[in-house]
Amino acid sequence: MLIFLKRDYFFGFIISVLLFFSPMAAVFGQTGTCADATDFGVINNTSLNCGGDNITRTVTANNTSASPWTASDNIQATIFWDDGSPNDVVTLTFLNAAIGWTATINHTYPDNGSTCEYNARAQLIVNGVTCTGSDVNDPFDVIVYDELDNPFIGNHDINHVPTTAGAENPSTLEVDICEGDTDRIRLRDNSTYNCTMPILNNPPTDSRNKEDRWIQFVYGTNETITGDVTIGGVVVSTFPYFGEVIHIGDNTANPLNDETLNIEMPATALAGEFFEVTLRSWNICNPYDNNPDDGDKYDPVGGVFDPTVEPIFGSFPLASEAPVTTTQNIRIINKPPLANANSPVICLNTDLSTVEFQITGGNLSQSTEIRWYNADPNAGGVLLNNPYGNNSNAYPANAGNLGINNSVPGSTSIWATYIQGASNDCESDPVEVTLTIRDDLADPTITTSTPLVCDGETNVAYQIA
Repeated sequence: MLIFLKRDYFFGFIISVLLFFSPMAAVFGQTGTCADATDFGVINNTSLNCGGDNITRTVTANNTSASPWTASDNIQATIFWDDGSPNDVVTLTFLNAAIGWTATINHTYPDNGSTCEYNARAQLIVNGVTCTGSDVNDPFDVIVYDELDNPFIGNHDINHVPTTAGAENPSTLEVDICEGDTDRIRLRDNSTYNCTMPILNNPPTDSRNKEDRWIQFVYGTNETITGDVTIGGVVVSTFPYFGEVIHIGDNTANPLNDETLNIEMPATALAGEFFEVTLRSWNICNPYDNNPDDGDKYDPVGGVFDPTVEPIFGSFPLASEAPVTTTQNIRIINKPPLANANSPVICLNTDLSTVEFQITGGNLSQSTEIRWYNADPNAGGVLLNNPYGNNSNAYPANAGNLGINNSVPGSTSIWATYIQGASNDCESDPVEVTLTIRDDLADPTITTSTPLVCDGETNVAYQIA
C-alpha cells in the first residue's frame, strides 16, 4: 500500500527527523554545558594508603544554588589513575543545591608499585562533551606507601659497620673475617626507608612516610661455625638466636639506623665457614603492632607472626603481620701464607745504604700492603714508617727510625706482615727479619815452627791462632 503525504506535512516530517538526530539538539531536556561548570574537582584526602589497598575519593561539581544544570543533565568525569590501569568514567549524581553533583571513586594501586606518588586527575564530561581547560581538569595526588622490600621506592639492606672487625668483600658482599680473629663484628640496618624522599615534602603538606617502624636482628639463621659464637657478651651454642624487637620511632622520615649486638667468632672457626644474620623489618604497611597509636607499640591485636625473642630481652607477643627480611653472611677466610725472611749478615762498618731487610715468597706478588713493625705486632710491636712506601718487601737498614750503628757488632730485628688484598683483607702472621753485624776477624799467626817439607810431600800440619 502506498502512502502519500501532502507537501507541507512531508517537509515538516523531514525537519522533525533532522532535529531528533542532530547532535546539537537537547536530549530529554539536557541543557547543561561545560561553560556552566563551577567548583569541579576531587576533594583532598590525606588518608594513609599502602600498595594493594582500596582508596576512595569524592568528585564534586556545581555545589551552588545558582547552577544552571538540572537533574536531566548527564554529568560525568573521566579518572586518570596514573598507574597504567584503564581510565574510569563515573557518573555524578545531583544531591541538593548545597552539595551539588557528586560521585565516589575507588581504585586499588598495585602492591610493589614503582612510585610513592601517583599524579592522578579527573576531567569533566557534560552531556557527552569532554570539557577542556584547567578548571575542569583537576589533578589530585595519591600517596601510596609499601613494605620495605619494594626496591622501586626504598632499599632493604644490612651491611658491615666499617669501624669493627672484618671487611665487606666487594665481590661477594659478604663480611670477611680472618681465621683466628675473635674481635667484635657489628652489622647495621642500612635500609633506605621507602617514601621518605625530600621531593614528597611540599610545605604545608609533608607526604613522606613518617609512620611507625620495627626491626629485629636474628643471629645464626644459617651457620656452619666450629665452636660457640658470642653474641652481645653471651656465649651461644644453639642457633638461631633472636634479638629484641625494636620500635624505631614515628613522626620522622629519617630515623637512626640500628646496629646488631657485638658478634665474636671463636678462635676455632675454620676458613670457609659462615654465619648468617637476618634483618626483619616491619612498617605501617606490614605492622608489627596494628594499633600503635594506643600508646603501646608492642601490643598487636590478633597477631599471627611469632618473633621468638630471647628471654633476656623480655617477652614479645605475636606480630600483627610477618616481616620482610634480608640477610648478611659473615665468612671465615684464610690468612695469606707466611712470607720468608731474608736476614742480611754484614761486616763491621759496612755502608748501611747498601743493606736491606727483606721478605720474599708467600703471596707477596698480590700484596696491597706490607707492614713493618719494630717488634712482634702480636706482642705490642709498633708500625714503622717505611721510606720505600707501604707496599715494599724491603726496608732500608739506614732508616733513621731504626738507629742502627754499623760500627758496633750485634743484631737488630724488625717484623713484617702483608695484606694480600682483593677478596682477602687479612694480615699475614708476622715474620722476623734480623740484620747481623759481625766484628772484624784478627789476622791469624802460626804458632808452630815451620817444618822441613820435601818436594811432593802432603798432609803437612800447620797451627794458627
